[in-house]
Amino acid sequence: MLFIMCLILVSTGNLAFSQDWEIAGQSKIGFSAGLSHLQVKDKTLNGLVHSGPGMGVAFFYSNSCCNYLQDLEIYGGISFLQSKFETDMETYFLQGALQYSLKRKISRLIGKTDIYLGGQVKIDASQGIYSNWDENHFYWLTSYCLGFNGHIGYQISKKSTASVGLGLPLISMVSRSPEHQYFHEANPDVGYILKAINQNPALQFLTAHFNPELKLSVQSSIGKRFSVSLFWKFSYTYNDMKGSRDLYIINHTVGIGFLF
Repeated sequence: MLFIMCLILVSTGNLAFSQDWEIAGQSKIGFSAGLSHLQVKDKTLNGLVHSGPGMGVAFFYSNSCCNYLQDLEIYGGISFLQSKFETDMETYFLQGALQYSLKRKISRLIGKTDIYLGGQVKIDASQGIYSNWDENHFYWLTSYCLGFNGHIGYQISKKSTASVGLGLPLISMVSRSPEHQYFHEANPDVGYILKAINQNPALQFLTAHFNPELKLSVQSSIGKRFSVSLFWKFSYTYNDMKGSRDLYIINHTVGIGFLF
């Protein structure tokens, strides 16, 4: 499915969700690191809000040429959560993502402001381990998404730019932990977990899997091959799937990124 979605993106030629790095005619690799605050409310578990700090890193490849920008990114993060009834952070929430994106510059607005339209293909996986509430099971959300993205960039100076990006999945294949988990996780090795978090997938659209993501960033070039960026990212997830119960995730992240 992911391969088919990539072919769709390449053939249309005007879809994108990207890192905020854009140096014409160049390829770059880089990484970013951020600190976050996460809130999770999973009605499949108990409907309580679990919140707390987290951290994450991303590694990516970026290529820009002829008004097109392509990015390949892998991300991983962990958060340490607790509810109002807990005195310590015994809940661990793991997040991972693999994303390919492509965007195209479509017009220039007043002055040095550019507008882009595009889309992304993304695999997104989240797992919650709630030791104080259910030590025998884990709770997951796995999605394979094809989405839309809008992006506006403003050139502050010759070496600095500011940008605002908004991404939104439109079509997703989703797997969720079921409302009733009757059996203990007897052998939670890697193969077992990968199979479990992809069971019983269902096709969902915007109203059932709503996951907008907003990103604000300022980027500066230092020399010909090195760039640094400061960013703030906000994401909201709502999922309503038959056989499971409502899930809400709110994530704020601030961080720094480097490209070489």
